[in-house]
Amino acid sequence: MNPPYIAFIISSIQNNRDLVMASTMAHALRKLHAEIGFFISAEAVQQLPLQQHLVSDLLSDDCDLMACAHSASSFNLTEQDVGMLLGSQDDHAALIDKASKTIAFT
Repeated sequence: MNPPYIAFIISSIQNNRDLVMASTMAHALRKLHAEIGFFISAEAVQQLPLQQHLVSDLLSDDCDLMACAHSASSFNLTEQDVGMLLGSQDDHAALIDKASKTIAFT
């Protein structure tokens, strides 16, 4: 049986709590052998340069990370700035399609 794939969709910032809470949940799920993917968009992308320790920890825990290219562009951010690949709504849809469960912070 394949491990579950859990998708996290984050578009809000809620005083930076959403990314912190999702990151904590993702690490706990990884310990249970779940596979994890993130798609980060809207205002949440703007916070990524300030949260590189969380991004680095998620990458170290073998999570799939992608930020919305359109959102990054609107904040003049590059892949280097956000610390992860930039993708499109097609990537967002593919992540949702792959997931057995989706957790959204919107």
